[in-house]
Amino acid sequence: MTAIWAHRGSRLRAPENTMAAFALAVADRADGIELDVHLTADGHLVVRHDATVIVPDGSTALIRDLTLRELDGVDVGDDASGALRIPRLHEVLDLLAPTDVIRNIEAKNGPVLYPGIEDALIAAHRASGMGERLVYSSFNHVTLVALRERERSLAIAPLYEEALVDPWVYASHIGADAVHAHYATLGLPGMIEGFKESGIAVRAWTVNDPADWRALARAGIDAIITDDPAAAIAVRDEVEGR
Repeated sequence: MTAIWAHRGSRLRAPENTMAAFALAVADRADGIELDVHLTADGHLVVRHDATVIVPDGSTALIRDLTLRELDGVDVGDDASGALRIPRLHEVLDLLAPTDVIRNIEAKNGPVLYPGIEDALIAAHRASGMGERLVYSSFNHVTLVALRERERSLAIAPLYEEALVDPWVYASHIGADAVHAHYATLGLPGMIEGFKESGIAVRAWTVNDPADWRALARAGIDAIITDDPAAAIAVRDEVEGR
């Protein structure tokens, strides 16, 4: 089965990376939910894609320079949703605890760097009690290796955008059993077949065209990460004859 993962939640129906978007992704029957984490100045993991926020006085600030209390004053809602604040990671994990969806935590650690984010993530991982349903991804592969060194059972999946030569070999070298590849790179000859032969899972991001959903599902890719999980699930089910 090709799994469908909601990119930053069901972000077409609610502001991305908010509790509302994650609740909608569960309602949309997503198999997994992708979210992004940063570290505040006082050591809290918070869920947001961008490293910056607009603070109440209208200026731009880095998350790493703000305390959690200061971040609570930032509104990330829109006209439809009303005011929303940036979630803490533990709040999202608590929301998803009753479900069996996979939680994909993307560690943001570059170009804005967060010293100590690996230790904070390991502490959160152990406190969650749901290690088997957590996957950690990042464009910073050094961070992923550091996470695995601290917790050997932790599942890591390096993110990459440009085409790589034999990426399954690299994934195995760093101890990953999956990769998160930009979907366009998977159209190269032999790429999906190479992943299948190696036993390394491949998940494609960020796929929003129904024709691409259909092609990837037919190719038997492990997961599709998309902004529109409900529509992608319908296409996946059609391809797989459900």
